[in-house]
Amino acid sequence: MFPFLLRAINVVGIDSVRCPTPRRVEAWERLSECVPGSQLDSIIREISLEQLVDAADELAKGWGHGRTVVNLKADPRSG
Repeated sequence: MFPFLLRAINVVGIDSVRCPTPRRVEAWERLSECVPGSQLDSIIREISLEQLVDAADELAKGWGHGRTVVNLKADPRSG
């Protein structure tokens, strides 16, 4: 998280942790009805830890979009 703060990158998302569980479940269910899974899949990319610096540079330049997931266990390029 700290490298993002140093580069003045905003990490934005939905904070549902403090919301009561019934309301949170309802919100996520409604979202799943409104947005098809295939559309969500199209805005998610998975990168390896080695790709993180390049991805952060892209975000700093305003090129990033959607959600980037860092896979700490495996290199997604290897198969």
